[in-house]
Amino acid sequence: MDLLFSREDEAEKDIKAINKKIYIVDFFAMVLGLLGTGLALYEHELYFEFATDCVYFASGILHFEGNDCLHPEPDKNLHIRGAITAMTSGLLVIIFYRYILSLKLEKVKRNLDFLDTLISSKLYIPLLCELIFCAIHVPPRVNYGFEIEQYEGKMVYTINMLIGLIMLGRIYLMWRFFIHSSDWNSYKSDAICKSCNCDGGVNFAIKAELKERPYTIVAGTMVISILVFGIALRNVERPFQEVAPTHDWNYMWNGMWCIIITMATVGYGDFYATTHFGRVISVIACFWGTFLISLMVLSLTISSEFTPQESKSFNKIKKDEAEQEVRVKAANAIKFGIRLKIFLRKFPNASEKKRSKVINKFKSALIEFRTYSMKLKASEQDAPIELVLSRLNDKVTYVLDKIKNDCYVYKSINTKLEASENNQKLISNAIDELVKLNDLVINKIRR
Repeated sequence: MDLLFSREDEAEKDIKAINKKIYIVDFFAMVLGLLGTGLALYEHELYFEFATDCVYFASGILHFEGNDCLHPEPDKNLHIRGAITAMTSGLLVIIFYRYILSLKLEKVKRNLDFLDTLISSKLYIPLLCELIFCAIHVPPRVNYGFEIEQYEGKMVYTINMLIGLIMLGRIYLMWRFFIHSSDWNSYKSDAICKSCNCDGGVNFAIKAELKERPYTIVAGTMVISILVFGIALRNVERPFQEVAPTHDWNYMWNGMWCIIITMATVGYGDFYATTHFGRVISVIACFWGTFLISLMVLSLTISSEFTPQESKSFNKIKKDEAEQEVRVKAANAIKFGIRLKIFLRKFPNASEKKRSKVINKFKSALIEFRTYSMKLKASEQDAPIELVLSRLNDKVTYVLDKIKNDCYVYKSINTKLEASENNQKLISNAIDELVKLNDLVINKIRR
């Protein structure tokens, strides 16, 4: 038994050590990925001013002087691209090392066999996809321009602008680092989820984070989305403003403003996409914004729900208010009853109209008292039989699930005990054989 528990403790230590390494690797991958993306966007800003010299208008028609005009790029762009290439190379090495750590982690968790490799475990498929995606960047001395036809004319897209749009997708590295560093994705959380017969991991961590701090998650996601979509929209629309100068896309804030009103489905009409790529980005931003707004409404609903203690307090307050209202109605009924009695004594010969007026006031007060009193009694009555049965069913289900979980734990312990008993029998048999062998050796020595 001690040997079995010591092995579990050792596995737990190994899992925590590997998770710590993955945390560090994810952090450096995020830093290199986002820094390379930022440099690529900055390099595009510098290169855009250089590339505009290769485009001119004649008779209202755009003319592109060809790719030879784009060669070579300025020295500053060359140095920045070299730095981006170095960062991308480091990022690819880190990603490969992360999958090696993930393979070790799955082996320690006993989800994979110790002889499995990246190929046999099929981890090579996401590895190749991630390596190919993160390897996309503009190396030095690669300069090309593409003429794109629009309904109002032609425009020129450079290759570093198009690849810069793809590099914006590296924002997923930030999301992966956040999820992996969450306390809901730890070894302890996985063990608790397993004991409760549910799956832990990334999906559970995302749901738990949305449950624990929904506004922070939604607000952060919305800010990052506005930044990414705004930069992408501004970069694809800016080359076309020379052909159709309807909007000023030189300022990045205009792109973000357009994305904000698009995601909010407001659409003031002061800024809108006119290029094909810009419209695709706007459509994606529109659907993504609808999802985020729905998530915000859901978060508001979840945060406004009462806990059992809060619900109990709310019901107690409402009950006290109802009792106070009944007291007020009872006092009004008594007051109008006394007034009626005094009126009949003082004015026994009063007209029927005045008498009816006083009597009707007393009747109204009495009816109000009875109505509020019946409502209070109805709220104090026991719950309907259907509700009682439903609550009883929930309790029985909870107890049965708990018994089932306990049986699962006891079964695993029993299996380990049987294994230890078998090992003990083997050890006893081996000891008996050693004793017999020892006796034979002693007998031979005596002879």
